[in-house]
Amino acid sequence: MEHITNAMEKYQLLESLGHGSFGVVFKAFNKQTHEVVAIKKLMTKYCSKEECMNLTEVKSLVKMHNNHANIIRLKEVINLNDTLFLVFEYMECNLYQRMIQHEKPFSETEIRNICFQVFQGLAYMHHNGYFHRDLKPENLLINKDIVKIADLGQAREMNAQRPFTYNVTTICYRAPEVFLHSPVYNSAVDMWAMGAIIVELFTLTPIFEGSSEADVMYKICSVLGTPTDSTWPGGLGLAKNICYRFPDLPGVRFSDLLPNASPELVNLVATLLSWEPSYRPTAIQALQHPFFHSCYFIPPTVRLQDTSFTLLDSVPLVFKMAMLRELMKKTPSFKSCASSLERKREDIGYRTDSEKEKKHLRNKCRDRYNIREERGWVEVACSFGFNELDWVKFREVYEEYLEILDIVYEEESKIRRKKPTARKTRMLEELGI
Repeated sequence: MEHITNAMEKYQLLESLGHGSFGVVFKAFNKQTHEVVAIKKLMTKYCSKEECMNLTEVKSLVKMHNNHANIIRLKEVINLNDTLFLVFEYMECNLYQRMIQHEKPFSETEIRNICFQVFQGLAYMHHNGYFHRDLKPENLLINKDIVKIADLGQAREMNAQRPFTYNVTTICYRAPEVFLHSPVYNSAVDMWAMGAIIVELFTLTPIFEGSSEADVMYKICSVLGTPTDSTWPGGLGLAKNICYRFPDLPGVRFSDLLPNASPELVNLVATLLSWEPSYRPTAIQALQHPFFHSCYFIPPTVRLQDTSFTLLDSVPLVFKMAMLRELMKKTPSFKSCASSLERKREDIGYRTDSEKEKKHLRNKCRDRYNIREERGWVEVACSFGFNELDWVKFREVYEEYLEILDIVYEEESKIRRKKPTARKTRMLEELGI
């Protein structure tokens, strides 16, 4: 192909890798270093060096020191006759192309390797004050077993001027708060996209594929269930602002959508795909999930299914809460119990000022659903998919759920007049309250 002269004369263009509204990407050969690179030629004209360096894709990589193993490396910026060329390291393909090449869904080992690297890149990016906003398989580049986040053209600083635009991210991976035109959102949109990508790796089909925004939102509701005051109070307000009405759907358990997936993978996906942005884990928390324990040299001391939902630092609370939300799907009796606690506290004598009254609340709920005795616990536990011998674990789940509700409602009702204990503060912070 042609040779570009002057500042670009050291590069020989080999082939076109792709194009879009931004411009075109070439595979090229550096005749001086004998290395293969990728060169993005932008369509927009840039008259000065300052304009070039203020370009989001350039500025974000420069500010992040351009040296993380899981973020694409920008090697050179060239402005030739007001045409901007960005020279990147070359990667063999993107994740979407790898999916097409796969004849069957990715194994959990492959998913673990890919996502562990992406979360490492996101953790570094978010720590440095940026979030991507356009995560999708096409923007995750692969070279052998190395995965790198690319195309930061939509990236934004977390403290940038609001409101943020809502016309970002391919709709299959767009977070619900963006659909509902939230003027303020954060790195949680990247975590939502990762949840959708993980499911797609496991099934080779986008979980929220749709032809329009309304179609995608319907798909989201069909999986997560219609949001409520407890699952996403802020979302109800956003929907009201734009006159959007959520479809009335019960939701489906992720364990039913991913029947061959491990409990750890199911829980990670369920947590990432939470209505409430603050219920989604951060990238650092995601790296702490038991699904990734095998990625570390030191064996983990605790696994998710062995914790019985005790508050251990090694398993962030957001993952335990996601498991509880999953249990609430398609379980009218247990769900009605929880919703009655949330909507009609006064109907069951709700007060949390003393341990005696908390005990009274729990006993009254047990009486209502006939699960005071062991046989009742076994029956209900089995209906949730627990082994008959695991009814004690189920009871502990139920008890801790009520304890968390106690803490939440106590702080809400008292409007934080009373300073909570350190343990309560930690739980409230992880719940995003």
